[in-house]
Amino acid sequence: MRIFEEKLDWEKPCGGGVTNKALAEYPFLAEAVVERNWINTCELVSPAGRRISLQLDHAIAIFSRRLLNNLLRDRAQAAGATVIHQRVTAISGEPGSWQLSARAGPQFADYLIFSTGARNPFRAQFTQPWGPGDLMTAIGYYIPGSSRVATVRFLPNFEGYFWLFPRTDHYSAGICGKLEAQATADLRILLERLIREEGLDYQNSTFYAHVLPNLNGFSFQNATFSGAGWAMLGDAAGFVDPVTGEGLRYALRSADLLAQALSDNRPEKYAAAVRSDFLPELNTAAAMPTVFTTAHSAAARSWTVWFKWLLTARKCAPSCATCSPDRKATRICGSAWAPACPPS
Repeated sequence: MRIFEEKLDWEKPCGGGVTNKALAEYPFLAEAVVERNWINTCELVSPAGRRISLQLDHAIAIFSRRLLNNLLRDRAQAAGATVIHQRVTAISGEPGSWQLSARAGPQFADYLIFSTGARNPFRAQFTQPWGPGDLMTAIGYYIPGSSRVATVRFLPNFEGYFWLFPRTDHYSAGICGKLEAQATADLRILLERLIREEGLDYQNSTFYAHVLPNLNGFSFQNATFSGAGWAMLGDAAGFVDPVTGEGLRYALRSADLLAQALSDNRPEKYAAAVRSDFLPELNTAAAMPTVFTTAHSAAARSWTVWFKWLLTARKCAPSCATCSPDRKATRICGSAWAPACPPS
């Protein structure tokens, strides 16, 4: 196994939140000797400015993505993978005999795994490209400071949300919105106003920007994320919750499912495993904006979804180990919908 990494030891643009469900499935994330901030309180702010603070029965871990990336890469190397600090600029060949172009010269591979994030330069070569409607813009600042409260705020007539996620020594303060809905410059002006309203100073702080997959139900149902001699994981495959923006758990889970398929020498099983494992919950989340039909804005509907998300998480938390033994009930205990544990 060879891993081509263009950037090493960098702070990937991301909130860094890891839900209780991901921590339960992958306990090394909780046990590793690495800094993370444990969050037991989440504050939601409605489009009207009303705030509610909820205590979570199971903590969420907020990581620096630099530290989390290093942890995952170190585990891969310990398991025998070779990390090559180079960018792949072109791919040619066919299944079983791929040729990769890199700075040090051609590299050869039998099987390709794409974990490139949403900006996948090879997507159109292997599967259908995404349009602007399938993406969200996410921008933010890393601001010195910390707390034990994570804040999510919604805005009138705005499809997206503002977040304030405290890490051990700084906040990830950001905002995301549909790529086709507003210019990045306008989004940045809005973000800076919201940061000031939260009592923080972004001056001299590091700015970040990236794009996230934000697929609708049709895109999920018709997605092609693997083929002869190749597969895509996480953001590269579009595996991000369309409502909450959660992606880390799906990146880990998709990698887990692909590893199982490859270990069985049955890589074709990967797509079916994803479709029976977590793709139904992403489809459910993609349908939420149309389920919560009101006379209010998309932001109001998102507020309703997040509010139900936290209420369900709190009610289901005591039975976290038994709510979804087959992994099909979605995002229980601090992560989102829980059909197996409906609110009373």
